[in-house]
Amino acid sequence: MNASSDNEVAEREKATWHEEDLAALQLAFQRFRSESSELEKQLEEEVQQGEELVAKLKQQLEHVKEVLKDREDDLRVVRQTSATEIHQVEERGNALQRRCEELTARVRQLEQTNDQLSSKLRAATAITTDLRLEAEA
Repeated sequence: MNASSDNEVAEREKATWHEEDLAALQLAFQRFRSESSELEKQLEEEVQQGEELVAKLKQQLEHVKEVLKDREDDLRVVRQTSATEIHQVEERGNALQRRCEELTARVRQLEQTNDQLSSKLRAATAITTDLRLEAEA
């Protein structure tokens, strides 16, 4: 019976080892589940934060797009206004150029008339001088 008793002791020791191994595995599994659960919560929080950040960035991007569109509209208006003002300035410049040409032609005409009147005045003065001289003689 000694062998039988040794077998029973060996079987009990094996069972104890298996129970200890099983307990250790269960404890390790519980720690794994606990740590896994914590990591899952942390990951969910990080995902939530990431989604919030993405939403915030999308909002900022939309705002930037609106600002850029407004700036493009402003630039378009400025360009159109500038083009209109340039056209108006060119028209005024052309009108002033024509007026200068008209005034230059008028000045030439007046100079010509002045020259003609000066010639007539000299001729009249000469005639008057001749007449005076004749009258005195």
